[in-house]
Amino acid sequence: MDNLIFQSETLSQLKHFISNPSGSIIITGAIGSGKTSTLYWMASQLLAIDSKKIKQYQYLLYIDANEKKHITVDSIRTINHFLSMKVPKTDQQVKRVILIDDADNMTLIAQNALLKNLEEPPKDTVFLLSTSNYSSLIDTILSRTSLINLNRLPKASVEAILDNKNISQTIIDQAIIIGGGLPGLTIELVNNYPNHPLQVAVEQAKQLLSMNRYERLCLINNLYKDKQLAQNIVIVLQHMARIAL
Repeated sequence: MDNLIFQSETLSQLKHFISNPSGSIIITGAIGSGKTSTLYWMASQLLAIDSKKIKQYQYLLYIDANEKKHITVDSIRTINHFLSMKVPKTDQQVKRVILIDDADNMTLIAQNALLKNLEEPPKDTVFLLSTSNYSSLIDTILSRTSLINLNRLPKASVEAILDNKNISQTIIDQAIIIGGGLPGLTIELVNNYPNHPLQVAVEQAKQLLSMNRYERLCLINNLYKDKQLAQNIVIVLQHMARIAL
């Protein structure tokens, strides 16, 4: 978390919210943009707690998807118990923070249950949500929250994050190309080199680009059996195209 680097406009918006917290905010960005780390960083700033201790802080509630990639209404109902807890008497404006990671995984019932909390949040409590697909959230949630987009970083900024990791420049360059300016994904690629699923997809993407039309159609037909690999190849091709442009 201490190594987080943000695009200048994004950082300005984050700092503005931290200085003037207003109930709830949604952090949106592509998968791998570092949304979870950003949520914890914001929580540590709002609560004035060391970022290394924030995950264990008793007045921080973290909610994410279950093994079926759903955030159920039961998970959202835990917020009511959390809000019933007495908070310490301090001069801090924010005394409790609720993090809902990948909030687009909330079921419709869960979203409606959350709405009740967002309509009248306690003055000392802030809701921080993240999503890769904010359009999947109901309009009434969107209308009650501010929105900050995690913009992609330029190559130099991503390199700065990896500068002290004692990694070869070849691996860093490849991870930056595949990561497409997404710091979370780029670090994940470096840490899991060469076995990250997107590394496997790179080789398939290279093969696809070198084929004629008939060979591509045959490969695409085979990829139908492995939808995750097909999705990863599309991600890699998108990032390659963005770098090329």
